[in-house]
Amino acid sequence: MMHRFIAILLLCGVTSALGGWEEKVVPAKDHMREFACIGYSKDSGHATITEALQSLKQSNNIQLLSHFYLSVFTDNSDFQKEVFAELEKIAPLQLAEAKRSAGNMHNPKMLALHKPFREAVQNTPTIQSINAALEPYGLRVTWASFEKLFFYRDKDPLRFRCALWIGVGPVKAP
Repeated sequence: MMHRFIAILLLCGVTSALGGWEEKVVPAKDHMREFACIGYSKDSGHATITEALQSLKQSNNIQLLSHFYLSVFTDNSDFQKEVFAELEKIAPLQLAEAKRSAGNMHNPKMLALHKPFREAVQNTPTIQSINAALEPYGLRVTWASFEKLFFYRDKDPLRFRCALWIGVGPVKAP
């Protein structure tokens, strides 16, 4: 079974108020099956994730949904604040150590933050709102993965940057 995932690419320099959510169906090609995705475009789209999901449902393509991609822009981002607030709760000592040696993409102190960072991301209000939008379709965020996580030393407040993927799977029955 193919995994469903949301890719959240953390970039800087643009605000998310400039665009909207777009859904896309990609036809089968070579060894890939047909799939649908929803992503944030700075140029146009639906005002909310919910509208994009409804559009996929109306076109009978909701069953093809395999991933989301969301550009969360890190300059003055609420998502940054949400993640740091969760990290303060989950791993305050590891966060403090990583902050002290910030500014290096290969910072060895970041290794201790890998597991807490994934947990922190899943606990954010942003991800909880994505879960609320996915719930009517029997889906929810199930995991987070990333690469190249580092803190900027020269930014105030402290910011992180990484490529972050958020997995989506079926809601499990209680």
